Amino acid sequence: MFFSYAYSDTMDNALLFFQNGDNLEFYYNDVKESAQLNLQVDDTLGLWHHHCFVFARSTYRVYIDGELLAEGRTQTQQTGIPLNGTLYVGQDQDRYDGGLDPSQSLSAHVAQVNIWDHALSPATIRSAALCEDNPRGNVLSFDLQEAEEANVTVEEAHVTTFCKSNPEVVVVPQLSSLQEAMAFCGLMNASLYIPEDEETNGRLLNQSLQFLDICGGRSYRLLFLDATDAAKENHWVRGSSGRPLAFHNWAPGEPNGGKKGNCVVMRKSDGRWGDTLCTESHCFACLRTHRDFLILRGMCEPREDMLRFYMMGNVNKRPFFKGFYKFMIHYSGNSSWLLRDTNKDVVLAAFTPSEDVEYPLGRRQWQVLSKFCKYSVGSFISLGLSSCTTHHFMCSDGSCVARAVRCNLQDDCLDGSDEEHCSIVEFGEKYFNYRPPPSGTFGKPLGVEPLVDLVRFSKIDDINLAFNVEIEVALAWRDRNLRLNNVRSEEGKNRLSRKQVKEVWTPDVEFLNIYDGQQKNLKLSVVVRENRPADPPLFNDVRMGEGAAGGRGRG
Repeated sequence: MFFSYAYSDTMDNALLFFQNGDNLEFYYNDVKESAQLNLQVDDTLGLWHHHCFVFARSTYRVYIDGELLAEGRTQTQQTGIPLNGTLYVGQDQDRYDGGLDPSQSLSAHVAQVNIWDHALSPATIRSAALCEDNPRGNVLSFDLQEAEEANVTVEEAHVTTFCKSNPEVVVVPQLSSLQEAMAFCGLMNASLYIPEDEETNGRLLNQSLQFLDICGGRSYRLLFLDATDAAKENHWVRGSSGRPLAFHNWAPGEPNGGKKGNCVVMRKSDGRWGDTLCTESHCFACLRTHRDFLILRGMCEPREDMLRFYMMGNVNKRPFFKGFYKFMIHYSGNSSWLLRDTNKDVVLAAFTPSEDVEYPLGRRQWQVLSKFCKYSVGSFISLGLSSCTTHHFMCSDGSCVARAVRCNLQDDCLDGSDEEHCSIVEFGEKYFNYRPPPSGTFGKPLGVEPLVDLVRFSKIDDINLAFNVEIEVALAWRDRNLRLNNVRSEEGKNRLSRKQVKEVWTPDVEFLNIYDGQQKNLKLSVVVRENRPADPPLFNDVRMGEGAAGGRGRG
């Protein structure tokens, strides 16, 4: 809830601007003008957006970050708004100066609230959005006028702050080789960090000094940095991108490792750099932007953005994971990781790794400590934390592979988890293979579509007027009691195993005029195919599986 203006109990939404996930909504004179629109604004935590709503006579224009997002005619006939009302920033009012609901409050930063009595030009709006100018409203400007404050903190910042990119640097106090450090940052949807100027170099040094007991030891080396000259001696580039370094902070006499010292470390005494062997073990730092988040799967939240997490600072000398809304994952300091609901201040579940240096990435077994979703206290559940989107499959270790390679009989995950749980059919508790599935129409039998191919006559007996013939019988039917998983587009790859063939219902086939009843079944196989597009992976699904309820069988 960004902005709420009311001037009577019946006009409590005279002006109302709010966002639900990525959907931007707005009211004008108690009419929801955005009802027929699809206004999408990135709801990424930590990113500033410049909003400007222009109402002129019976028209509206909506600008986001200086760009026109929507325009049109207002639905209401009333165009003026009296100035004898109450304005709330960050809180909806359900009646004039009241009806405040905590669930309709804003948890965010708000700045530069301005109101004008005239329409701003597109050039002025764009200039303000780019922080090139700071125009102040002639009706209201929070830069110039005081406002009543409740349950908020106030700080001052230069206008250019809102247009700066402020990536997060997280020091990881864990001794690792360079390869291990880069892999760790990658799993965190981040990259190994190296400072770009004196200011960021000093900031990284100061941030790291709190971990001297872990990272310093007896060595003068403190942190690995993202640089290497492995490709060309003394030509130092970023290890993650290959771009040449724009900033160097070598200590006197450095680099001096020759062809063996292909990696860079920061010294703990003064923050200067030196080269070293990449196989040594040092602490390191990861860099992430505000778009580099992780997703926790296995929960029961209504929206995917409620399951997004950022890797941030340190709690008990480990990076922690801050949710966009109410969740937090942090190290307990006593060999376990805790999932906390910060709104209720309760610990929901705990993960105890087999090794102390292990992080809660990938699919892990968590013990439930407080009842949530459908989970009972004391039970063990599977939760998955990774950067994988619904276009990926999440490996057990938290790495991501393309969904298309799932169950392709090749190990694409390093741990081979993409080839686990590859069963095509999923049976419900009330599935019985002796009972035909329902037809879909009450009281009518299940339809079975036969296709008979005469393969060959293997023997003709003129005396007994008999012959041996090989026939291929293909029967197709729809089984609405099955759920299909991991169905591939190539039908031949959706063949059930012998065990599954015995578990599913299949029609019986009999030929009435067989000589001496000598019918010999040469081969029986069951192949499934979808009768509709697969359901997309659910963002709460820890296994990130695609499936379809009710498939077609062909035997």
